[in-house]
Amino acid sequence: MKTWKTLLGAAAFTLTLTSAAVAETAYVPGLHVTEPNQLVTAKKVKRKDLFGMWGNTSKNADGSLLNASLMRPDGTGRDLIHFQANSGDTTTITQDFKWKFSRWRQEFRQTITNYTVSHNDGAPEQKSDEIGKTVKFKVPLLLKLEGKPNVLEMTNKEGTDSVRYYRYNEEAMPDLLKKLEAQ
Repeated sequence: MKTWKTLLGAAAFTLTLTSAAVAETAYVPGLHVTEPNQLVTAKKVKRKDLFGMWGNTSKNADGSLLNASLMRPDGTGRDLIHFQANSGDTTTITQDFKWKFSRWRQEFRQTITNYTVSHNDGAPEQKSDEIGKTVKFKVPLLLKLEGKPNVLEMTNKEGTDSVRYYRYNEEAMPDLLKKLEAQ
């Protein structure tokens, strides 16, 4: 049994699944494994492996969470975290960031450049105390399907929290991509 959390403090949310459940039954947009040998673990993660749209979804007794991240080749990106409580209340966090990846240390560093929060589809409020914060994550796992990155794990520096992100098929999710690209 493994527990994954979103690593953003403002959007603490936990998903617990067995490894077998992730490998065999988890719904991952754009990921369909028909042969076990199609899915392989990369020996080293490369910077270019991180480009594109990644995300995860989870649900617990409190509600559901969508966590999507767009990482661009120019070293910028955007996270969109949308939490919907069972009561119907919603919270959406959007953060823009600059990122770097060290292939030798297998370490991802993210510096927040803009951070907004909106509640119940209200106007976004900028949270200036989040801007400039830098976080580092180890990238201990990258699974490739047919040679293309599909599952990425990031772990905080202490190794106490980890999150698995799944590659989103950008053509299949144009509305989410537009939301992530919107300025």
